[in-house]
Amino acid sequence: MLFATIESSLRAGWTAGPRIVLGYAVLEAATCILVIYGMSAIMSESAIRVISIVGELRSVCSDGLS
Repeated sequence: MLFATIESSLRAGWTAGPRIVLGYAVLEAATCILVIYGMSAIMSESAIRVISIVGELRSVCSDGLS
């Protein structure tokens, strides 16, 4: 995350850092809430697989764009 913040700040200026941290915090909070409420117990295995694949593709695509 540090390297993404540095790279983004070189492109977008000082506002990139707070935006990245805020976005990360929102995603972490949502993940924690889902874990706490046991959403994995009520979600189907295929839904979990789709979420995992989408997350991985997003990660690979964002790394490939730099």
